[in-house]
Amino acid sequence: MTGRDASGVLLAVLLLFGCAPKVDEVFYKEGDLSEFQAKAVQRCHGDFEVLSTQRFGKYARALLVCKPGR
Repeated sequence: MTGRDASGVLLAVLLLFGCAPKVDEVFYKEGDLSEFQAKAVQRCHGDFEVLSTQRFGKYARALLVCKPGR
């Protein structure tokens, strides 16, 4: 396989599968961090990173990126 063929295959794979991590969301009661942590750990099966949060009245939504397990 030449370099040109390899770059074509790589481009096709990136277009099919994407390269951005999947973003999950968790809704929880505003200020209830134990509920948030429990839901986030359950959704991500472990470690996660919070991208952003948004308020919806007395509830909040957190956008998460789940980190792969070790």
